[in-house]
Amino acid sequence: MAITLDTVELPDDLAWPDRYSWQAVDVSVEYSLTGAAIVQSAEKQAGRPITLQSTEQRAWVTRLIVDALKVLQADPEATYSLSVRGESYTVVIQSIEASPLFDWADDSDSCAVTLKMITV
Repeated sequence: MAITLDTVELPDDLAWPDRYSWQAVDVSVEYSLTGAAIVQSAEKQAGRPITLQSTEQRAWVTRLIVDALKVLQADPEATYSLSVRGESYTVVIQSIEASPLFDWADDSDSCAVTLKMITV
């Protein structure tokens, strides 16, 4: 299944290392003066971190794709639609890191990329 961020198509084999680290419900426990536990819980409305990354072995993108992602990131108030393997999210871009795998200075050169986003 495809991965898209706004209109930018990304490799479908990007890894999502923090997929299962998100806790949708926040629970806090405090103790009263009598020693009784006071438990409060609430569902988080937004703020889920989503990291998508390639490696030197897979899920490479071209420099043209990196440039397109950097254009999206340049708008500090924009939100984007992210579709990952059939799931949809509204996100802001926190950071984009890319490392060319070869240094041929060609727009079709392959890069390993890490995209860090947060749901809103």
